[in-house]
Amino acid sequence: MIVCRNVKRITPIIFCVGLALSRGAGLAQTAAPATQFEVAWIKPGGTGHADPPGLHVSGGTCHGIDSHFPEGDAIIAPPPLGRCVYSRITLGYLLSQAYRSNDVVRKVKGLPAWANTETFDIEAKAEDPSKATGGQLLEMMQQFLTEQFKLQIHTEPGEAQGFALLVAKGGAKLKPAEGPYSGLRGNGLMVTAKNAQLAELPRRLESVAGGPVVHETGLVGNYSFTLPIHDVSIFTVLKEQLGLRLESKRVKVDFVVVDHAEKPAPQ
Repeated sequence: MIVCRNVKRITPIIFCVGLALSRGAGLAQTAAPATQFEVAWIKPGGTGHADPPGLHVSGGTCHGIDSHFPEGDAIIAPPPLGRCVYSRITLGYLLSQAYRSNDVVRKVKGLPAWANTETFDIEAKAEDPSKATGGQLLEMMQQFLTEQFKLQIHTEPGEAQGFALLVAKGGAKLKPAEGPYSGLRGNGLMVTAKNAQLAELPRRLESVAGGPVVHETGLVGNYSFTLPIHDVSIFTVLKEQLGLRLESKRVKVDFVVVDHAEKPAPQ
């Protein structure tokens, strides 16, 4: 682990900076600095983390004080409290994670071609891990990406071709869960829900369905289930295992538009 505190100098493969958190609107880039990452670095994909034997892992997440990680669903352990850790991810994926919202469907557009092919490893740590929420960590990540990739971003409302998550003919195959809420997580191979709401599922289906997904099942309450999403037809497994289906429809989207982006480069 390389520790850097508020360092502006960029080494050949490791970039370390002091970061600012923008309060208020999630896309504001000129707000007064507030909280910052104590440590943050970015490297070319595959150079920052070791994979488990026989696996080629990509993805990642942030671990705030309000984050939930169901036990036993991860190929690799969640990051320590107050950290964001990503492995072999593109700028496009990073932006989709940093600007995600449970309230609106968001899509990133306007990216240069390399932003969907070249991958990066990132690790960042909040100054006080015991106080940073998941939302605050994502806002810090927004600023980190803005500085490292020299991003210029704006938002605009629109529509995109997507899907509605509905109950399939014959009814849902879900039983109400018992016990404490643990949440819904994905690891690239499966989605695991433990006493979680179905409203949390659509965002986990977007990458495998090929478009934004909105929750329209009408089902309330919490459920527990495991849903495979790798090397399967998501349309088939949803129907067979959960009694749900995806129906094509136009979906209202809040577009995150990238007006400018540059590759992080040694200086």
